[in-house]
Amino acid sequence: MDYSVNIELDLMDENVSKSIFDGVLPDHETVPYERSKVTFNREGSKLKMVIKAEDLSALRGTVSSYLRWISTSRKLIK
Repeated sequence: MDYSVNIELDLMDENVSKSIFDGVLPDHETVPYERSKVTFNREGSKLKMVIKAEDLSALRGTVSSYLRWISTSRKLIK
């Protein structure tokens, strides 16, 4: 994989972090990405992702998907 990005989001609340992580996890486990690989985990109030991809287009698409899933989950919690 030629391109990578590390993303760490501190949601400042462990319960919110757990709820969002639990909401995104089914998508993370079932979406079959062919050109990218994602490590997704939670540490306390932080969500951490390492996204690696073969090309910039795959990297952008994968980052967008994860951030959209997280944003949607966050809006549903509010």
